[in-house]
Amino acid sequence: MWVNREASSWRYVYLALVIIVLMSFLLFRVWPEWLRLGVWYISWYLLVFLVGTAVVRLIVWFTLFHVGIDFWIFPNYFIDSNNPLDSFIPFLEVEKREDMFDFRYAILRLASAVGVFYLGAEFLKEPENLEIFMSGSGEIWNDVFEWGQNKFMGVPDNSTALQIKKSAR
Repeated sequence: MWVNREASSWRYVYLALVIIVLMSFLLFRVWPEWLRLGVWYISWYLLVFLVGTAVVRLIVWFTLFHVGIDFWIFPNYFIDSNNPLDSFIPFLEVEKREDMFDFRYAILRLASAVGVFYLGAEFLKEPENLEIFMSGSGEIWNDVFEWGQNKFMGVPDNSTALQIKKSAR
Protein backbone atom coordinates (compact mmCIF):
# COMPACT_ATOMS: atom_id res chain seq x y z
CA MET A 1 0.00 0.00 0.00
CA TRP A 2 1.31 3.40 -0.94
CA VAL A 3 -0.01 6.39 0.97
CA ASN A 4 0.91 9.82 -0.26
CA ARG A 5 -0.90 12.71 1.37
CA GLU A 6 0.09 15.46 -1.05
CA ALA A 7 -2.14 15.89 -4.06
CA SER A 8 -0.35 16.77 -7.24
CA SER A 9 -1.38 17.13 -10.85
CA TRP A 10 1.38 14.68 -11.84
CA ARG A 11 -0.36 11.99 -9.84
CA TYR A 12 -3.39 12.28 -12.09
CA VAL A 13 -1.21 12.23 -15.21
CA TYR A 14 0.50 9.03 -14.01
CA LEU A 15 -2.86 7.49 -13.14
CA ALA A 16 -4.17 8.29 -16.62
CA LEU A 17 -1.05 6.76 -18.20
CA VAL A 18 -1.44 3.58 -16.16
CA ILE A 19 -5.09 3.27 -17.16
CA ILE A 20 -4.25 3.85 -20.85
CA VAL A 21 -1.47 1.23 -20.79
CA LEU A 22 -3.69 -1.32 -19.03
CA MET A 23 -6.55 -0.71 -21.44
CA SER A 24 -4.19 -1.08 -24.41
CA PHE A 25 -3.10 -4.50 -23.12
CA LEU A 26 -6.70 -5.52 -22.55
CA LEU A 27 -7.50 -4.57 -26.14
CA PHE A 28 -4.68 -6.73 -27.51
CA ARG A 29 -6.97 -8.42 -30.04
CA VAL A 30 -7.64 -5.13 -31.82
CA TRP A 31 -3.97 -4.20 -32.15
CA PRO A 32 -2.74 -4.06 -35.73
CA GLU A 33 -1.23 -7.32 -36.92
CA TRP A 34 2.25 -5.84 -37.43
CA LEU A 35 2.34 -4.70 -33.79
CA ARG A 36 1.18 -8.06 -32.44
CA LEU A 37 3.75 -9.82 -34.62
CA GLY A 38 6.48 -7.46 -33.40
CA VAL A 39 5.60 -8.11 -29.76
CA TRP A 40 5.62 -11.85 -30.49
CA TYR A 41 9.11 -11.72 -32.06
CA ILE A 42 10.47 -9.69 -29.15
CA SER A 43 8.93 -12.14 -26.66
CA TRP A 44 10.21 -15.21 -28.54
CA TYR A 45 13.79 -14.00 -28.92
CA LEU A 46 13.87 -12.85 -25.30
CA LEU A 47 12.72 -16.33 -24.23
CA VAL A 48 15.36 -17.99 -26.45
CA PHE A 49 18.03 -15.70 -24.98
CA LEU A 50 16.99 -16.47 -21.39
CA VAL A 51 16.77 -20.25 -21.91
CA GLY A 52 20.00 -20.32 -23.92
CA THR A 53 21.81 -18.31 -21.25
CA ALA A 54 20.55 -20.66 -18.54
CA VAL A 55 21.78 -23.72 -20.46
CA VAL A 56 25.19 -22.18 -21.24
CA ARG A 57 25.76 -21.11 -17.64
CA LEU A 58 24.85 -24.60 -16.41
CA ILE A 59 27.23 -26.28 -18.87
CA VAL A 60 30.08 -23.91 -17.96
CA TRP A 61 29.47 -24.38 -14.23
CA PHE A 62 29.26 -28.17 -14.55
CA THR A 63 32.48 -28.29 -16.57
CA LEU A 64 34.45 -26.19 -14.10
CA PHE A 65 32.88 -27.97 -11.10
CA HIS A 66 35.13 -30.91 -11.93
CA VAL A 67 38.19 -28.71 -11.39
CA GLY A 68 36.91 -27.45 -8.03
CA ILE A 69 35.92 -23.95 -9.14
CA ASP A 70 32.52 -22.30 -8.98
CA PHE A 71 32.34 -20.18 -12.12
CA TRP A 72 29.00 -18.52 -12.75
CA ILE A 73 27.92 -16.46 -15.69
CA PHE A 74 25.27 -14.08 -14.32
CA PRO A 75 25.41 -15.37 -10.72
CA ASN A 76 22.17 -13.57 -9.81
CA TYR A 77 20.26 -15.03 -12.75
CA PHE A 78 17.53 -16.78 -10.77
CA ILE A 79 17.40 -14.42 -7.80
CA ASP A 80 14.14 -12.50 -7.44
CA SER A 81 14.71 -8.83 -6.82
CA ASN A 82 12.93 -5.59 -7.37
CA ASN A 83 14.91 -4.74 -10.50
CA PRO A 84 15.06 -7.34 -13.29
CA LEU A 85 18.35 -5.87 -14.53
CA ASP A 86 19.98 -6.96 -11.24
CA SER A 87 19.80 -10.53 -12.58
CA PHE A 88 22.52 -9.65 -15.10
CA ILE A 89 24.87 -7.83 -12.70
CA PRO A 90 27.63 -8.89 -12.06
CA PHE A 91 28.49 -10.62 -15.31
CA LEU A 92 30.88 -13.24 -13.87
CA GLU A 93 31.67 -14.73 -10.49
CA VAL A 94 34.61 -17.03 -9.76
CA GLU A 95 35.15 -18.76 -6.41
CA LYS A 96 37.36 -21.57 -5.25
CA ARG A 97 35.22 -24.30 -3.76
CA GLU A 98 35.75 -25.11 -0.09
CA ASP A 99 35.74 -28.80 -0.93
CA MET A 100 38.31 -28.39 -3.71
CA PHE A 101 40.90 -30.59 -1.99
CA ASP A 102 38.50 -32.91 -0.16
CA PHE A 103 39.23 -36.51 -1.11
CA ARG A 104 35.56 -37.60 -1.18
CA TYR A 105 34.56 -34.76 -3.49
CA ALA A 106 37.58 -35.44 -5.70
CA ILE A 107 36.31 -39.01 -6.16
CA LEU A 108 32.79 -37.68 -6.87
CA ARG A 109 34.13 -35.22 -9.47
CA LEU A 110 36.27 -37.90 -11.09
CA ALA A 111 33.35 -40.36 -11.26
CA SER A 112 31.10 -37.63 -12.67
CA ALA A 113 33.65 -36.67 -15.34
CA VAL A 114 34.17 -40.32 -16.32
CA GLY A 115 30.39 -40.81 -16.55
CA VAL A 116 29.92 -37.74 -18.73
CA PHE A 117 32.75 -38.73 -21.07
CA TYR A 118 31.45 -42.31 -21.27
CA LEU A 119 27.91 -41.18 -22.10
CA GLY A 120 29.25 -38.73 -24.69
CA ALA A 121 31.39 -41.42 -26.29
CA GLU A 122 28.48 -43.87 -26.40
CA PHE A 123 26.21 -41.23 -27.91
CA LEU A 124 28.74 -40.28 -30.59
CA LYS A 125 29.61 -43.88 -31.58
CA GLU A 126 26.85 -43.72 -34.16
CA PRO A 127 27.29 -40.56 -36.28
CA GLU A 128 23.59 -40.34 -37.10
CA ASN A 129 22.73 -39.89 -33.39
CA LEU A 130 24.02 -36.32 -33.41
CA GLU A 131 22.25 -35.63 -36.70
CA ILE A 132 18.97 -37.03 -35.38
CA PHE A 133 19.35 -35.03 -32.18
CA MET A 134 20.06 -31.77 -34.04
CA SER A 135 17.21 -32.20 -36.55
CA GLY A 136 14.77 -33.28 -33.84
CA SER A 137 15.61 -30.34 -31.60
CA GLY A 138 15.31 -27.98 -34.59
CA GLU A 139 11.88 -29.39 -35.40
CA ILE A 140 10.77 -29.01 -31.79
CA TRP A 141 11.88 -25.36 -31.71
CA ASN A 142 10.08 -24.69 -35.01
CA ASP A 143 6.90 -26.39 -33.80
CA VAL A 144 6.91 -24.43 -30.53
CA PHE A 145 7.57 -21.19 -32.41
CA GLU A 146 4.74 -21.76 -34.89
CA TRP A 147 2.32 -22.86 -32.16
CA GLY A 148 3.13 -19.80 -30.06
CA GLN A 149 2.90 -17.45 -33.01
CA ASN A 150 -0.49 -18.87 -33.97
CA LYS A 151 -1.74 -18.52 -30.39
CA PHE A 152 -0.36 -15.00 -30.15
CA MET A 153 -1.85 -13.91 -33.46
CA GLY A 154 -5.23 -15.50 -32.76
CA VAL A 155 -5.06 -18.18 -35.46
CA PRO A 156 -7.29 -21.12 -34.43
CA ASP A 157 -5.47 -24.27 -33.41
CA ASN A 158 -5.91 -27.22 -35.80
CA SER A 159 -6.34 -29.68 -32.95
CA THR A 160 -9.43 -27.86 -31.65
CA ALA A 161 -10.85 -27.70 -35.18
CA LEU A 162 -10.35 -31.46 -35.52
CA GLN A 163 -12.07 -32.05 -32.18
CA ILE A 164 -15.05 -29.99 -33.28
CA LYS A 165 -15.29 -31.95 -36.55
CA LYS A 166 -15.10 -35.28 -34.67
CA SER A 167 -17.78 -34.24 -32.18
CA ALA A 168 -20.06 -33.09 -35.02
CA ARG A 169 -20.03 -36.58 -36.55
